Amino acid sequence: MRALPSLVCLLAAALAACVSATESGGAAVAPAPSAVAPRGELALDAPLVVDLGAEAVACWTVRLPPDSLGVRAEVALAPPSVAVALVGPRGTDGAWPDLPAASCGESPDSAPCTAGPVSAAGGSEWLVVAYRDPAAAPAPPFDLVVRRDASVPRPEPSLLVRPEGVWGRTIVGVVTDERGPVAGAAVQLTDDAAVVPVVSYYTNSRGEFRFLRVHPDHWVRLKALKDGRWTNERELSGFTSDFVRQDLPFGRR
Repeated sequence: MRALPSLVCLLAAALAACVSATESGGAAVAPAPSAVAPRGELALDAPLVVDLGAEAVACWTVRLPPDSLGVRAEVALAPPSVAVALVGPRGTDGAWPDLPAASCGESPDSAPCTAGPVSAAGGSEWLVVAYRDPAAAPAPPFDLVVRRDASVPRPEPSLLVRPEGVWGRTIVGVVTDERGPVAGAAVQLTDDAAVVPVVSYYTNSRGEFRFLRVHPDHWVRLKALKDGRWTNERELSGFTSDFVRQDLPFGRR
């Protein structure tokens, strides 16, 4: 059997096509010529028969309900030239992450595969991308379903309440693994002395996070979660600067 192109190369082209269409929709700038408009919005837990035919890329948007913890995409009997990716969450500026949160497929034989689960905040918007080797024969139809996944820890409240008159500190950093910055990681800040002791922040496409108005006299702890993996916890105290940086690297698998 002819060797397939790298999954990473196919994924990069597929994401560029779908993201170009979704980010430029309604904007003054027209999408790139290779843009692929989403086929519509997927309903959770409702199987969909996907027929790529001769097309190389297809994508759909998914809006998660408020009570969501995580999300995964399941493919039944995917053709060997097909793969699926979950991209998200979409930023408040309308931009999508540069890398997928999870992907699966492009196996030597037709077989089921699952992309995820990944942590996904309630109300967040995701992009599901199905793509294939454009040089291969047209792909036969396959089943795709996006499901909520309760195995991901529930996000904690996202609001810090600080005493009036206290000038808070800002903590920033980048979550990384062996491949570089990690988008969509859930960073937890724990401050046992605060009114709300645990808050979370999802990293952007550059792996960055930020916590504002942290009490300067409290001990705080930081750690990050992505795809079931935790970073080592970092403890910070004695803030002597208004702006503190603490990066969170994942250990090697």
